Amino acid sequence: LTEESVAAARRLGNPYWVAYALWIAGMAFSRTNSRRALAAWEEGIAFVHEHRIHFFEGFIARDAARLNTSDGDPNVALGLFAEAIQAFHRAGNVPQLIITLASVPALFERLDRLEPAAMLLGAMSRESSSSHHVPELVELGSQLTSRLGATKAGELVAVGAGLDLDAAAVYARTQIDAARRDPRPGPRGARPGGLSRREIDVLRLAAAGRTSGEIATELFISTRTAEHHIQNIYTKIG
Repeated sequence: LTEESVAAARRLGNPYWVAYALWIAGMAFSRTNSRRALAAWEEGIAFVHEHRIHFFEGFIARDAARLNTSDGDPNVALGLFAEAIQAFHRAGNVPQLIITLASVPALFERLDRLEPAAMLLGAMSRESSSSHHVPELVELGSQLTSRLGATKAGELVAVGAGLDLDAAAVYARTQIDAARRDPRPGPRGARPGGLSRREIDVLRLAAAGRTSGEIATELFISTRTAEHHIQNIYTKIG
């Protein structure tokens, strides 16, 4: 029902419900089709920015960051986590801030930034709900101990445990900013003609014979936006 739900929300014209429908569409696909989930959330993030629907900024950015950590682009995840932390911290949404911060260590571990991963793991040990909402923290702790050594990992976790939630949020943002300034090289395929990630998605669907309307449905965008992407692709790669 996801496509029908998003289309119904767009017909209604209420930006809140459009954003909500896009968020839920991503959640519906997140365990079965990561590409479609990320497409829904990418459109959702653009939509909440355009319409200034601050309520959904953190939720969509955080969930898209988590999925990019496991199944997408970790460098994209950095920016999304930064946005989510800022949104929840600014709003004073403590429960969602805890879940977001508890999700960041897995990204740092994937990027081989082990020390900040262990520091944040220690900070999250102060928050009893963190391992409930992010159960992979337990396994991640074992991985960090194995990679850093028990002594080093224990020292970093202990220092991190001295950070309260506000300090942990500031620390996470600082470390995310550092990672974005100096990204570690990773396996990434070159994009032809300078195409954006969204244009690559459109190109794949166009190459499969999809119409503009079908592309729009698949990516949760308007037909006009799909046609605009297609024209950009023609311009860039002829």
